[in-house]
Amino acid sequence: MDILHAATSRRELGPGALAIASAAGTVSVTDSTGISREAIPARSTTGTVTFQTPREVASGPGRVIVRGAGVRPRARDIRIEALAPGLFAAVPVVAEGAIYLSIYATGVTAGRTPPVVTLGAVTLPMLDSETQSQFIGLDQINIGPMPAELLGRRDLRLVLTVDGVRSNALSISLQ
Repeated sequence: MDILHAATSRRELGPGALAIASAAGTVSVTDSTGISREAIPARSTTGTVTFQTPREVASGPGRVIVRGAGVRPRARDIRIEALAPGLFAAVPVVAEGAIYLSIYATGVTAGRTPPVVTLGAVTLPMLDSETQSQFIGLDQINIGPMPAELLGRRDLRLVLTVDGVRSNALSISLQ
C-alpha cells in the first residue's frame, strides 16, 4: 500500500491535507504522540481512498492504517509535517476587465498566517482564503487583480507559502 499527498505526490502529509491510499476502506492516522484519529473520507473508488489528514495530528513519524471489509488491515509508515500545503489548480477569472485567479489547494487553512502567493517573482494581492465548502479538504484562495507586468506572460511559476512552508509549483500563463 502506498500513501501520497494528493496534490504533491510526496509521502509527507500535513494537518488538513488531502491524501490518497492505494487501498480501500476506512482510514486512521497515528501521529508521533501515539494518538490514533479517524481520517475524514473524501472519495473512495475500487482500490483507493482519498482522505483528509486529521487537523489535530502532531508532526513527526506516523502511521496510516486502512481497514477494508473482509481484508486484513494495511499499514504504512509516513512522515507528518507541521504543514504540507499543495496546489491542485489555478483558474483565471475575468471580471471588469481585470484577471483574477481562483487557486485550489489543500493543507493551507491549517496554517497560522494567511498564505502568500507568488507568480514569477511577484507577490500577488490576496482577496481571501477559505476552506472550500463543497469538497472535503479543499482550500480556495482568490487573488488579484493580476499586475500589468504579468499580463501576456507564459509559463510563470505559481507558488504558495504558508508559515514559511512552500507548496509545489504550478505553471501559469496569463494570455
